[in-house]
Parts: sequence; C-alpha cells; structure tokens
Amino acid sequence: RSQVSCPDKSNVKWNDYYENGQPETISEYSAGFEYLVRNNNYFSDGKPQSLLELDDLKNKRYKKKEYAPGGMIKEEGELLFDPVTNTYTKDGKWITYDASGKSISEKKYVKGEFY
Repeated sequence: RSQVSCPDKSNVKWNDYYENGQPETISEYSAGFEYLVRNNNYFSDGKPQSLLELDDLKNKRYKKKEYAPGGMIKEEGELLFDPVTNTYTKDGKWITYDASGKSISEKKYVKGEFY
C-alpha cells in the first residue's frame, strides 16, 4: 500500500509499505518533483536496505548507504546526480565493509571514474 502527502505545499512524500506494515520505500521529492530529497528502501523486517539522501542541493550531491539483510552496513559513499542523463554516479570516497561491519576497502571516484 502507498501513502502520498504534500504538507503545506512543500516537499512531496511518497511511502510504500509491506503487507506487514513495515516501510518498504520512503521517498521525498521537492515540490514540483524537480529533484529527489531522499529515497530510502527497507527490508521487510524494517531494517534499512539502502539510504539515499540529498546532502548538497547546489552540487546535486547525495549520500548513499547500502546494508546487508542482517542490518550491517555494506557500502557507503557519495553520488552526483546528472539531471541531463537522469543518472547518479559515484564521486569521492567509497568504503566497503565486511559482514561484521569492518572497513575492508576504500576507493576514490571522480564523476563515476575510479582512481
């Protein structure tokens, strides 16, 4: 089931729920759907699966985190949004974690290119 709200004509919030009532997706867009504010996805037990949140509107920079089903973080970093191609590309430092949550690698990206 879905729930859409637009309080005080500000950002549009769009939430989808699993049959068990837990959130599946929580999305928020600017008024007029000009840009994404957040798009968070959850496992059916309510734990986060992926979190994408706007960090810098001027530069269209987002923070992204991916989680394993048990709730441990798998990867995190920043994405740049390109409104022309409507795509997100990795930018800056990306950290990958093992199953226990320990950092196992760090990679540097510039506009999607690995360095």
